[in-house]
Amino acid sequence: MQTVYLQPSQINQGPLVLVNAAHPYQASQIPDLKKIQNEQMQTRAAMALQQILMQTDRIFCVSGYRSHATQQALYEDCIKERGIQTAANYVALPGCSEHETGLAMDLALKGSDIDLICPHFQEDPLCDWFSREAVRHGFIRRYQAKDQEVTGIAAEPWHFRYVGHPHAALMERYGWCLENYHRILAQHDLYDPLIYVEEGWVYEIFLVRLTRPTSLSLRDAAAYMLSGNNIDGVVVTVRRRA
Repeated sequence: MQTVYLQPSQINQGPLVLVNAAHPYQASQIPDLKKIQNEQMQTRAAMALQQILMQTDRIFCVSGYRSHATQQALYEDCIKERGIQTAANYVALPGCSEHETGLAMDLALKGSDIDLICPHFQEDPLCDWFSREAVRHGFIRRYQAKDQEVTGIAAEPWHFRYVGHPHAALMERYGWCLENYHRILAQHDLYDPLIYVEEGWVYEIFLVRLTRPTSLSLRDAAAYMLSGNNIDGVVVTVRRRA
């Protein structure tokens, strides 16, 4: 048995944090950042993205980590230059942007005109290839047209969000956006985990709601990962041999 200790402070940390208008980003410290091209991301996300970009020289990183002040300026500039409707559709409110987590990157095809709000990343076989590779490396295409009523953001084929493995693969398989994924996880606890099987591994995924420090015992876990959901608890992912 392994004992895992959890603190309420972990709710706002990790690759699965949900950041949107209903759940502003609560972390008080600048994340650990690593440079990728001319942008920055959280180190784990940057290393995963770099593994994909090493395979092509045609993809450009447009916008990664943004401070709260940078997001505020971008939002205000977008309203002035393009109007409130464009800002509402494509620019998250300051404090509610995934870019402030360091887990998101906007991409463009090299050779295209770079638009900081809506960079061009579609209608090219390379974009389809990247989307497939992204899932393998723990990224999701965060904002899709089918999910706009849930996410509150219009389709952004250029915006990729790191959530890690196996979560990206699971969300891709069932067509879940991050909001819906967390709704699913909220239905699963230690005694009734969400099960995902892949290549000889079994993943057990569940939510531990936290109002005070707590601990839990895991049986025979080969490995486990923790991530806050930025709502009410910590998502535990346990990996075992099938």
